[in-house]
Amino acid sequence: MSEHVECSEKASKRKKFLRRALVAASLNSGNAGIRIADEQTSDGDNQPNERAAQSEGVINKGKKSTKQHKRKEKSVVQDTDGIDEVISRNRRVYDTSAEVESNVEESHTERPQSAEPKKKRGPTTMGIIPEGQITRMNVTFNANGQPYGTNSDKFATVLGVLTRTHIPVTHPTWKDLDPTKKDDVWKLTQQYFIVDPVHKGMVYRMLGKYWRQYKCAVTKKILKASRKRHKKRAIDKVKPANVKSQIEWDNFVKYRLGPKFRLLSEKFKKMRKKQEYTHTLSRLGYARLEHKMKKENPTEEVTRVKLWTKAHEKGGKPVNEVVGAILEGLKECNESQENPPSANSIRDDALARVLGPETRGRVRGLGFGATPSRVNATIQGSAKVKELEATVLSQSQRLAQVEAKLEALLKATQEIEICP
Repeated sequence: MSEHVECSEKASKRKKFLRRALVAASLNSGNAGIRIADEQTSDGDNQPNERAAQSEGVINKGKKSTKQHKRKEKSVVQDTDGIDEVISRNRRVYDTSAEVESNVEESHTERPQSAEPKKKRGPTTMGIIPEGQITRMNVTFNANGQPYGTNSDKFATVLGVLTRTHIPVTHPTWKDLDPTKKDDVWKLTQQYFIVDPVHKGMVYRMLGKYWRQYKCAVTKKILKASRKRHKKRAIDKVKPANVKSQIEWDNFVKYRLGPKFRLLSEKFKKMRKKQEYTHTLSRLGYARLEHKMKKENPTEEVTRVKLWTKAHEKGGKPVNEVVGAILEGLKECNESQENPPSANSIRDDALARVLGPETRGRVRGLGFGATPSRVNATIQGSAKVKELEATVLSQSQRLAQVEAKLEALLKATQEIEICP
């Protein structure tokens, strides 16, 4: 009788240990420090059921929900009558654990590798050159006031860095910015480059452009951080170093996440989708492209039709069907014999006839900074210069003819005097 009671106590203890082991395995947390040995194995080896519990955890690895774990724990605890069936199942799991692990490894090896994310150009950081140092670089500007040449790309990079460093994004608009801050950035620009004060307005326009781009980038980071779990902490990490006031930053974030800005953003998104023929120049820009084309072919005249065509091709082919149709229209317009387009007029060249007249503030095919009034003035000025050059050339030719006649008369006079 005592032996029977002792055996039943051992069996009940063993059932409790098995329950705890199975609960731990179902929760994918090991066996909670319990070592269980199967004394009834037929091969005589006392293999621990710990590996079976781990295998059970491998099989149940896909069940990630906490509710599912709790339901399984409850079912295992309540299943006291069918403990022998659970033990036999654990033996089967132990026997097939090696096969399960091998299948998992094979599935990992057969899974195709994801493509590497495309590398993007991040923000540039640099130190400030001390005032008075003789390492400044010269920047050249074309007739439209656009920088081009060797140091133009470095010039644009430095302006972007100075904008991000010294002008906070919490200001409402670029026009409302304190003029003294713009002047401070201008002075810092003069420490890097030799820029004539005539181009100060163009530099301010470039600074405003880069400031708006940086403001857009910060807004995207704020929207991304607002979807995280710890929203406040994630948004504060986005705050630029030059924003000193926490109140201004909170107001800026509140506006950017508010409904008014959301409507404005949707409006500009729809406008952006309507742009079907964006250029493929990246940081090169139209001004540097024009300089590059003139450098490759010094004798060939570079018109804005050629610039627009070059900027919307990739590998000598149009970037999309819309651009292809426009290029076909430009070709037909240039080949017209009855009414040929003007080569240098932005009102009557092939691009104006195909795409329509220009709007205020920009000229297609010439890039940022070119305006219709400025381009027209440049065209008229260049026309007058060409006229003057033609006049000077004709006058020089006539002068050469007169000099040749004078030399002939002098030579004839000398011959007459020599003869007796």
